[in-house]
Amino acid sequence: MMLSQAYRKLKEIDDKFHLLKQGRWQDIMEIGAHQGGWTQYAYKKARKILCIDWIIKNKIQKRNIRYIECDVFSLSFYRSFDIVLSDLCHNMSGDKYYDGRRLACFYQYIKNRLPTILKKGGCLVCKYFNYTNITMENFRTIKHIKLRSSKDRSSEMYIICKGYELN
Repeated sequence: MMLSQAYRKLKEIDDKFHLLKQGRWQDIMEIGAHQGGWTQYAYKKARKILCIDWIIKNKIQKRNIRYIECDVFSLSFYRSFDIVLSDLCHNMSGDKYYDGRRLACFYQYIKNRLPTILKKGGCLVCKYFNYTNITMENFRTIKHIKLRSSKDRSSEMYIICKGYELN
C-alpha cells in the first residue's frame, strides 16, 4: 500500500536516475518526512534512514529508520550520508516571491551544510518550485526535472544531483 503520491514521485526519480541501489546499504537523510511516502519507498533499499520534520505523521516502525521531530535548522550533524532527500515544502502563503525566497533560503542552508552531511560521491534530491532560483555546485551531474507523477498545473520541480565532490 502506498502512503502518498510522494512514494510514486521518489519511485519515478529512482527508476530514472538509479539513486537507491538495493544491496549497497546506503545511509539516507530525508528532510521533510511528514507524510512518510519517501521513507516507505527508501527503507527497503537503505541501511539506515534519518527522517527529519517538524511533525512526522506516518512513522514506519523498522529498525533501520530513526525519526527526529524538530526544525532542521536546529540540528548539527556529525556524520555523512550517501543520499540526502528533501521533499520539504513549508506552508505556502500564495505569494510566489515570498515563498520562493523562503525555499531558496532553505536550500542555501542545505548547500552550505553539504560538506558535513553528504559523503563524497553522494546524491542530493530536492523539491523546489519553478519560480524559485535553485543552483547547486560540486556535483558531477545536475538535472532539473518535472515529474510525470506531479500534477500538470503544479509548479513543482526536482533537482537531482549525483557524484558529490567535496570542496
